[in-house]
Amino acid sequence: MTHDPLTRMLRQHPDHRAVGFAALAATFPACHLASFFPEHAVEGLEPHSVHMLLLMGPSAEEANLWIDISSSFERKIAALELHESQASAFVGGVRNRMEMRARATGEPVGLEMAESFTYAWLD
Repeated sequence: MTHDPLTRMLRQHPDHRAVGFAALAATFPACHLASFFPEHAVEGLEPHSVHMLLLMGPSAEEANLWIDISSSFERKIAALELHESQASAFVGGVRNRMEMRARATGEPVGLEMAESFTYAWLD
């Protein structure tokens, strides 16, 4: 699971794009080819194959997986509120912004509150 570095969201933080690109680069092809990291064989490490990706932040047209977060929404808000540096990033407050987004994401697929992803199976 990582940020979608190519999302069409208007306000994706550059750090989120960088994390997404780095995670995708580590996922394929480097993850399952021993030749990328020959020093790992010396340490007894085997290549790992990633079987699926969940990319966060897709546009409504790009999403192909929705997760119902109704029962975990309060926990999500509590976790976000612990990040003091993020408080000013949410105009109108963390709760209002996240609730509006979760409701808007869930509505087209009949969920009260949801998060959407681009899901890719790599096998």
